[in-house]
Amino acid sequence: MTAVLTAATLAMTLSAVPATAFSSVAPSGIDVSGHQRGNGAPIQWREVAADGQRFAFVKATEGEGWVNPHYLEDVHAAHQAGLLVGTYHYARPAGDARAQAAHYAATLAAAPSHSLPPVLDIEVDEGLDPAQLQGWVADFLAEAEHLTGRTPMVYTYRYFWREHLG
Repeated sequence: MTAVLTAATLAMTLSAVPATAFSSVAPSGIDVSGHQRGNGAPIQWREVAADGQRFAFVKATEGEGWVNPHYLEDVHAAHQAGLLVGTYHYARPAGDARAQAAHYAATLAAAPSHSLPPVLDIEVDEGLDPAQLQGWVADFLAEAEHLTGRTPMVYTYRYFWREHLG
C-alpha cells in the first residue's frame, strides 16, 4: 500500500516542521459528483471559487465502466475558475481492481487539467474481508500509479479505514 506508506512518511515529516510554517487556516475545497448537479444544472464554479474554495475533486468514474457524464465539463470549468483540480474513482471492490484502475486512468487522460493526484474513493467492502480489501486497494493503487505516472491518494472515512480495511 504505497499510498499508506507515503502518507505515513509525510505525517512524520510534517510533525518535525514548526507549527508556524503553516497557516492556521487550512485550504478549503469541495468534492463533486452528480449529486451536486440537481437536475443536471451546471455548477457555478466561479461562485465556488469566490466563496473561498481553493480545490475541487470531481468524480470521474465508478466500477469498471461508468463515467460521470459531467466529468469533462466540471474539470475544465473548475480549472477555468482558478481551482486546483483533482478527480476520483469510486471503488466497487466486487469487481476487478486493475480493470477499474485502467478505466479510471483512461478517463483521466481525456482531461489534462489535473493539478492534484488521482484518488481512490473507497467506502464499501462489497463482501470482502479486511485482508481481501487491502489486497484490492493495493492492486488498484499500483495499477493506477503505473498507468498515470502519479502516486494516488486514498479517500475514505475513519470507521471504514479501521473496521473494513483493518
